[in-house]
Amino acid sequence: MATITKSDRLHEHRAKGEGRHLRVLADIVDIKLTGAETNGAYALVETSTPPSGGASMLHTHPPQETFIILEGTYEFKGLGPDGPYTIRAGSGDVVHIAAGAPHSYQNVGDAPGRSLLLFEPPGRMLEFFEELHQAVTNPDPLTAPPEDLPNLKRTLAIFDQYDVFVLPPAGGQPGNDAIGQA
Repeated sequence: MATITKSDRLHEHRAKGEGRHLRVLADIVDIKLTGAETNGAYALVETSTPPSGGASMLHTHPPQETFIILEGTYEFKGLGPDGPYTIRAGSGDVVHIAAGAPHSYQNVGDAPGRSLLLFEPPGRMLEFFEELHQAVTNPDPLTAPPEDLPNLKRTLAIFDQYDVFVLPPAGGQPGNDAIGQA
């Protein structure tokens, strides 16, 4: 049975270093494939995460995501049916997060980490990344003065707009309002 594609282009190619580069909080995100280029099936990005960087607060979002660790050591935390869990992952490991599952990730190594990140379906995650990128005025948020970073209220407003919800530090139900008032 043949598959018929809706795309005018049958092949996509991104050479190393090509594509859109975004600063998403502390990570650098290189867009490799968008949902438009995969007929809405998935989006693929490469992330570069500095030591201690990542999305360290438990959060949820609609698309499922799969991390393929290229370099470094990451720690994934989450809340599953049996309670909290922690997964340590290094080069060559794959970590899959179900849609809507509370999770976080952080580079726990001493050097920058790199991963391929697949969102399925792509949803609006790349738009979310674009908004967070535009909210950062300093090229290096790890050393930027606070006035050059988006404030918590602005960041959580962007999260709300894209159905990304941060869980309170002690766990509980997703909700950005409680976090923003803390």
